[in-house]
Amino acid sequence: MPGMRFSVAGTMNLTWDEARRAALLAEELGFDELYASDHLRAVAGFDERLGLLDAVSLVTALAPLTSRIRLGCLVSPVSFRHPAILLRQLQSLDLISGGRAIVGLGAGWDPEEHADFGFDFAATRERLQALDDACAFIASRWATINPRPIQQPAPVLVAGASSAALRIAARHAVAWNGLGTPAYMADRIARLRLAEREVGRSAAPVEATLNLIAVLANDEPALERIRARLAASAVTRLATAQARMGLPSEEGASGMFVGFPNELRGEIERYAAVGVQRVILTLPRPFTPDSLELLARSAGVI
Repeated sequence: MPGMRFSVAGTMNLTWDEARRAALLAEELGFDELYASDHLRAVAGFDERLGLLDAVSLVTALAPLTSRIRLGCLVSPVSFRHPAILLRQLQSLDLISGGRAIVGLGAGWDPEEHADFGFDFAATRERLQALDDACAFIASRWATINPRPIQQPAPVLVAGASSAALRIAARHAVAWNGLGTPAYMADRIARLRLAEREVGRSAAPVEATLNLIAVLANDEPALERIRARLAASAVTRLATAQARMGLPSEEGASGMFVGFPNELRGEIERYAAVGVQRVILTLPRPFTPDSLELLARSAGVI
């Protein structure tokens, strides 16, 4: 659809070979960006026995293999990624990739993951202050660190839909990421634009991006099985990353799409109508080249 931009995300449980194939095919299909999942263990319903590859290492390894697609993490929690180290890692990614790095940052949301690896999980206010501090530090040092990253200013993406996260995005980011229903995203985007005015933003408006988990099937019984599995799994805990994924009047609503392939484009149009400028689709599971191509065609990427 005119004006909509598309990315793909979600490397949890993928092997190196699968991640490499996904990145190369995503670039070929026309996706603009690929995001790795930055966690210390499998979360949100994924299999801990399969685990995951380190996100920053993964996108850095993909940089020389790709030529156009931008690369980043959705998102790096500042609760266990020190901003100074992350600055150097993403500076290197930007130079290795020829200016294709994305600086995806968030406050962290899974207390069990933090405890399992020995990290403190501070109160929400403290984590959001740490996010604000990390964004300010990376944005300021990005312009002075040597060798200089190719992109200027720092291509910061902030994830999180609280009022505080929206203000942080308005101050420091070129892009903001949320997830939720069209009505919820309309509310958050309106608040983001208000925050831009309140902080006196002089740069271009923050790009409003949506993380959309789209699960496709060709018959109703299969869709019902998928809905039941998702309802019973930990994937519903994604809502804790931003408190909710729907407005109070949308009790039980979520930002996931489970439906027929020919319905996905209409769903994306509903988000475009409320101001979403980029849809970040989740890589299909199980991953196959055919499943990613189907997702791209259904969404209107190709």
